[in-house]
Amino acid sequence: MLLNTITTPSAEQQSELDSTLRELLQTKSLSYTTKAFEVICDIQNYTNNLLHLKDHYRYDLYLLTVTWIQTPLCNVPDSVQKDFNRLYLRVLLPYMTNKVKFSSKSYATQPICIASVEKGGTKDSNGGNQASLHNHGIIAARGLVSGKLKSLSESNLKHTLIRYCHSTLTNRRLKEAVTLLNFISSIQIKKVTNFQSQVSYPFKQLGQFSKYVSKFPDQIDWSHITPASRAKRLQQTETTNAVSM
Repeated sequence: MLLNTITTPSAEQQSELDSTLRELLQTKSLSYTTKAFEVICDIQNYTNNLLHLKDHYRYDLYLLTVTWIQTPLCNVPDSVQKDFNRLYLRVLLPYMTNKVKFSSKSYATQPICIASVEKGGTKDSNGGNQASLHNHGIIAARGLVSGKLKSLSESNLKHTLIRYCHSTLTNRRLKEAVTLLNFISSIQIKKVTNFQSQVSYPFKQLGQFSKYVSKFPDQIDWSHITPASRAKRLQQTETTNAVSM
């Protein structure tokens, strides 16, 4: 099933979209505003897809926040987005799935993520050495991946991920991952309990940072996402395989 249409947003979401568009029209060129509006519509479509995953495919949603240690590059949105992409693909995704290599066959068990860059507004947990730019995102997951995220109790996953890298990755992958984690101030993952407010939270400053949105995968391939009933059997198979390893 493909969701190519944009459903009607909630009153709260519509208010945020209107505010963002007013800001764009007042401060940006028409070409920039047009492009940003396309991004806003794309984000709205993606969040609608997240709701569909939650309601019809039994995915759980999680709010992801990544903050960075203050360095000159951490003040550059393009650099922050690229580092986030590397963090997700090289560290977070392998950690969540217990896999280092991925193929189309494993698509159905992989989480789905959309994230953006934001400035300010987070509590400095690093003694004044935390960069203003940071990342917020939504992760959609089910099965063993969701179970793993639900069980997380630490407020900062940085040290957990460093231990994971040392125990699982080798050589160049390990060096790249640890180097990247050394520039991170904190990593937080919390289960979404209020869809309307929390799913739109990562995109509060979309008018300013519309160029810096990351999606994994770029488009949801619904043909690879199993129905809820089959997903339950798939989870049981995953659990059996994990126990036998």
